[in-house]
Amino acid sequence: TGNISTSNVKYYYGDGLAYPEYFIDDEASIYDPGQASLAITVGSMSPTTQAVGQITTAMAIAEEHQPSPFTRCGPGINKEIKPELVEYGGNYITNEDGLIKTNLGTDVVMSSHQLTPAICHNSGTSFAVPRVAHKMARILYDMQSLGFYDISASLLKALTVNSATYPPYYGNFDNFKQAMDEKKPKHWLNVVGYGIPDD
Repeated sequence: TGNISTSNVKYYYGDGLAYPEYFIDDEASIYDPGQASLAITVGSMSPTTQAVGQITTAMAIAEEHQPSPFTRCGPGINKEIKPELVEYGGNYITNEDGLIKTNLGTDVVMSSHQLTPAICHNSGTSFAVPRVAHKMARILYDMQSLGFYDISASLLKALTVNSATYPPYYGNFDNFKQAMDEKKPKHWLNVVGYGIPDD
């Protein structure tokens, strides 16, 4: 979907558009080629609110299992639901001074491209996409192990999208849905799509 930068999130807050209200703004729309009808578009969810380091008044913007503050939203062409899927990609933190930034604790952990350190931290929709691609590869492997070798991209997309679910009910995700419905009914579908896929 692309990312909303920390500076843009700060501008939204300065203009009186707090999280998640700014997802309705046209400037929060998905980037090209995210609206392509044959592609799977992936947004990001917040895995945690646990910020680390020397922070005293900082707090995570999104609650756990809510869309990441930087994820962009649809709809796609002809009002298609975009993104179709979401995965965990990190969170932003803010403090009483209005500073918006990333944090090692709210980032996602991944292997590093260097020998040391072996792991690194970052956040963004670019880190949610490989998780979905991995799940699609596992679904493809399972289909092939069952003897199905002529699997089209459309079938693989359909299987992955139909495996998706939303985070547990009666929690932070429902709070997000309710807040979005108060601003623009059903727009939450254009932020989280069909949910998190399950390989």
